[in-house]
Amino acid sequence: MQLRPALALAALAATVSLPSHAALETMVAYDAFVSVDGDIDRNLWGPTYGPVEQKRYINDAGQLELGQRVLAKNTTSTGLTAASYGLGFYDPAKVKEIAATVAVLGIGTEPCAANTDTGVSMVRLAGSFFNSGGKTSGSQVNDVIAQVRFERGAASTAPEGYTNIVARVDKCTAADCSTTTQLFRQQLGTSVAPATAVRLYLRWDQAAKTFHFRRGTDPYVTHTYTMADTVTPSQPFKALQVRSMVENCATAGAVRSGWAAATFDTVYVNASADRAPTP
Repeated sequence: MQLRPALALAALAATVSLPSHAALETMVAYDAFVSVDGDIDRNLWGPTYGPVEQKRYINDAGQLELGQRVLAKNTTSTGLTAASYGLGFYDPAKVKEIAATVAVLGIGTEPCAANTDTGVSMVRLAGSFFNSGGKTSGSQVNDVIAQVRFERGAASTAPEGYTNIVARVDKCTAADCSTTTQLFRQQLGTSVAPATAVRLYLRWDQAAKTFHFRRGTDPYVTHTYTMADTVTPSQPFKALQVRSMVENCATAGAVRSGWAAATFDTVYVNASADRAPTP
């Protein structure tokens, strides 16, 4: 005889033991993401995150927002681990001048007492402008890099998040430009508080063999060089970037990360490098 539906359900309930909410474990706090100075706790999450984490998007205020965290090696206390992230201009060879309004949202680099190198994190307008001679395919040796940047070194004793604005010109001495000869460096003005928007300018006058750097409405700072500058760089780029160079640290329990986050707005270039935006 076939059971009616109600009788069939009653029979099923009698043979299946349904779980009780009383049997569930009590929930406990796992991670509130506070008091960690931006580091993801490796004892709680992973091991899939790192060694480089990055973000790039247009925020609700209509600004480019970049962020990066770099994790250095824990197998040695020699050298630096470096990474850059940002937006490169579409046709870098045409870009001779860049201006942008930049605000650093957060920045830092952890030191390693056992490492004799010094880490630094930065937010920058930067580019390779020419090769000064002896150009080799696939190598950045002799590429000349100019930049104007917010920076904070691992040894900084300034309040958290404060940066200096620095103008620099360097010549690459390694194929990947991990080492350079510094040709020029000058700090522009006083230190800058976090989230303070500053207009930065980087300009190259090839005919006059000069680079020009500016902070806000301050006078331009100029670097004049005598090198040959008619050969294009091996790795041409002009970019808005965040970059960290972090001290490798084999010390047990050492924190070995560098980070930078910033907004970029109202970007200008020289007229001959202009391009029509997407409609």
